[in-house]
Amino acid sequence: MTKVVDALIAEALVTRGTDQDDRRIVTLHITPKGKELVDEHIKDIRAQILETTSSLSDDEIQALLDSFETIKRIFDKLDDQVEEQS
Repeated sequence: MTKVVDALIAEALVTRGTDQDDRRIVTLHITPKGKELVDEHIKDIRAQILETTSSLSDDEIQALLDSFETIKRIFDKLDDQVEEQS
């Protein structure tokens, strides 16, 4: 993980900090340049989704959205179970 973080720092996408109370805790903060890059990727992904779903009917799009909601609920439930076990 350190190599990945160091690469992000070298590209000025994130900064590293430490917790004042516990120096073992490392915090990462996204920089404006990092935020800009994330926003660009989100914009590109949205465009790709619109392009690839343009041939779907309204019913098919609704079915896809419903499927995503079902998947989200399942992952939320799994996440809750993992938290309970910790």
